[in-house]
Amino acid sequence: VASSYSKSAEKSVKIFKDIVSFAPNGMTFTTVAFSSEGMQVEANVNSVIPLSVFISKLKSYPLIDTVSLDKIESKTSGAVITVGISTTFKGQGGANAISNN
Repeated sequence: VASSYSKSAEKSVKIFKDIVSFAPNGMTFTTVAFSSEGMQVEANVNSVIPLSVFISKLKSYPLIDTVSLDKIESKTSGAVITVGISTTFKGQGGANAISNN
């Protein structure tokens, strides 16, 4: 049991580090929530370009099944765009989930 938990934890840490490393210049995370089913991110971006880059990298990541842009809010006072993004991991019931059959 301990060895499978350790392997699972290592995999989770790798996924977390990979996803955070996808953030381009002009993007900062305000909240990152990670679970075995997926990840929810709130971030500030200075334009749609870094947002597009980040979403493209998420979509091409082999362990992510779905990516959803849940919120996009322009704050003109700070010249920043606040976004909420959620993902599901493959094998968690998404459209492209890996079947255990």
